[in-house]
Amino acid sequence: MNYFFRCGCPACNPPSLQFTVRDSYVCDNPSCKSLITTPALSNKFSCPTCRKPQSMTLRQLQSLELNALGVLDKNLLAKDNLGRLLTSTLLPALSTLTSCPAWPAVRQPAPALRKLIVQIAESTANFALGYEHSKALSSPPLIDLHPEPCHPWRATQMYRTGTLLAILGTMQSDEEYLSQAKEMLAMARELGKKSHGVESDFLKKVEERIRDVNNDWRREDFDGGAR
Repeated sequence: MNYFFRCGCPACNPPSLQFTVRDSYVCDNPSCKSLITTPALSNKFSCPTCRKPQSMTLRQLQSLELNALGVLDKNLLAKDNLGRLLTSTLLPALSTLTSCPAWPAVRQPAPALRKLIVQIAESTANFALGYEHSKALSSPPLIDLHPEPCHPWRATQMYRTGTLLAILGTMQSDEEYLSQAKEMLAMARELGKKSHGVESDFLKKVEERIRDVNNDWRREDFDGGAR
């Protein structure tokens, strides 16, 4: 999603590529779960905290990463059959990473795959799927993908999830979805005041969407009116 300006924060333009959580693996010992940085020797992959050898080798984890990155590259060439691309390629690739106990949710390319799934789901009117993955991006730990409290990612991601909720609420005449949409958009507005500015184009888009949701709420005549 467009931030409406070019971001130059340390997370988007880091002086070093090393970010502890995003560049580490997780110990697959359920009682440990410590971060494991990439070792210098690929044949020795064990947790430095509990000393347990990991169930997957470093080479296997790197292979998962390369395969997922290859999926992202393929998408650049896939201009049609986007629905099939979702079900046959992108969703399985994401599941391979998210089901791996050693793979942190914020480690790439898992977040990038999820973002792409949301974009394609929106473009193919698969709003339920888009909301499912947008909600994950709007919740911990993925909302902290950029840890800066005023990073524009937070506001724009909340806006996207609120918009998808509003679409689903209107399509299904669902009071709960519309109520959640108003809450999510209100959070996007407050975050956007800090990240984008009160006179920004982004804030105008958020305010417009909030008005639309309130109009839908009144039109459906839910108990309590336009809250």
